[in-house]
Amino acid sequence: MALDFAFVPAIDEPSFEAGLTTALELVRHQKGHLSACHLQQHYPPNDIAFGYWQVGTLKALEADVRARKEKLEAAFYSFCSERGIEVIDTERLPNKNAVTASWRVEGANPFEDFGLFARSSDVSVLCRSATEPAPLAPVVWEDLVTSSGVPLLNVPVGAGFKEAQRILVGWNGSVEAKRAVAAAMPLLHAAKSVHLLSAGLTKDGRPSAEEMAAVLGRKGIKATAEDRDDKKEPDEQLVQTAADGSYDLLVIGAYSKPRWREAMFGGVTHRMLVDPPLPVLLVH
Repeated sequence: MALDFAFVPAIDEPSFEAGLTTALELVRHQKGHLSACHLQQHYPPNDIAFGYWQVGTLKALEADVRARKEKLEAAFYSFCSERGIEVIDTERLPNKNAVTASWRVEGANPFEDFGLFARSSDVSVLCRSATEPAPLAPVVWEDLVTSSGVPLLNVPVGAGFKEAQRILVGWNGSVEAKRAVAAAMPLLHAAKSVHLLSAGLTKDGRPSAEEMAAVLGRKGIKATAEDRDDKKEPDEQLVQTAADGSYDLLVIGAYSKPRWREAMFGGVTHRMLVDPPLPVLLVH
């Protein structure tokens, strides 16, 4: 299945505009669709815990919510107008003769519900802005990975995204890793080189990187495999390899370890959500 229906969360202006640019690069060859979504929360999320809010505080919050929505909406229509992209209703079927886009605003919790609205897409696209993220921003990113049912393409600050010609796959034989490979098949087929790295992680009868490379070869994908098992932690080996400049895209299964363990002790998924060294496609 082609990744030609891209969901772009509208959270703040810099990351939103970068996300639209990346999503367009991803879908333009298939004349796909950009689905932009902004979630509005019209009350303070901690009002119950902290008691009643003053009327002035609530009015200020509502004004901020409206202003943010208007800025993001203006950025969306400006982006589409400058590039000649037709904006259609979300209920209409996209025109496969050209790239189309849609804009929707929903009253929902932006820290919990983006994943829900991304489920009708093929991929979610997130670009980090150069400014510091909001304190709960990692919760939004995690929700897109775990609650959407679609892969998340996470692009670091200023990296941009072009056709991925050199792809690194982090392979540990887990269910999540297999789902990541399956979701990335359109990109793997289009790539010039695919390398599977298993940093001493395949065990308990799990398929090795060499086995998976052979499976990809039968599907017409030229893939190489490496089982590297040195003294470094497996997670560190994968991160260092991904960051050495040899690859355009990293593909990994997300949260093959429990999320609480990643949050407390770190791990590949947490690192690739918060500070990715290159564009990364994550699949849970």
